[in-house]
Amino acid sequence: MTNHDIIKIVNLAVNKDMNGNAFSPDEYKTMINAHSRRLFMECLGLTQEYQNGLPISRTAVSISKVNEMKLLPFHVVEVIAVTGGQLNVTGKDIAFLSAMLPSTLSGRGFDELFDYELPYRLTDPIVAPTLDDPIFVWRSPVEILVYPATVTSVIAYYYTYPDDANFTMTYDANLLPVYTSINELDWNDTEKTEIAYRMIREAGINIEKADAVGYADKVISTGR
Repeated sequence: MTNHDIIKIVNLAVNKDMNGNAFSPDEYKTMINAHSRRLFMECLGLTQEYQNGLPISRTAVSISKVNEMKLLPFHVVEVIAVTGGQLNVTGKDIAFLSAMLPSTLSGRGFDELFDYELPYRLTDPIVAPTLDDPIFVWRSPVEILVYPATVTSVIAYYYTYPDDANFTMTYDANLLPVYTSINELDWNDTEKTEIAYRMIREAGINIEKADAVGYADKVISTGR
């Protein structure tokens, strides 16, 4: 399923002619990317819908296998060099660092600490970090301090933010829209259908999710 398929599903649901559009190209782009980011944060475990007195749903990626599968397109496993106890992650767009191990694992993985825990771990001879029991702490959004400093590389497991959908829509000599893809969403088809469903609801159309799935099946099977 492509970005264009999402647009066609929405157009179909709001009873627009398939040669027309329910929204302008810029509105479509904004809506697709906004719902993509919201879905990502929900799957990651951001409690955006917290209400006082109500339990928080345990759906975070670290405790939900369903969400882990949804977020697989954004999961990265990478060996990263460490220089002088500093790990630089500039440009990696990390949304959530789920685990980190020394590349030459001989004991256990890293413990992630808060700043206030660091002095205690570094000065206590019993729990001081070693190659068998390493620790790390975030210094900035792009820099991690790793202890002991003798660690030369790590295996990082993390999730990146979804890339934005990007496309253009122009018109040919017959005034029919011409869609050109620049960057497609990395979500699987099920989640793309979910994004289309949310856009349909945002347009004020009250339909069941099963109906949106039916529209998606029609678009995929017929191309319209």
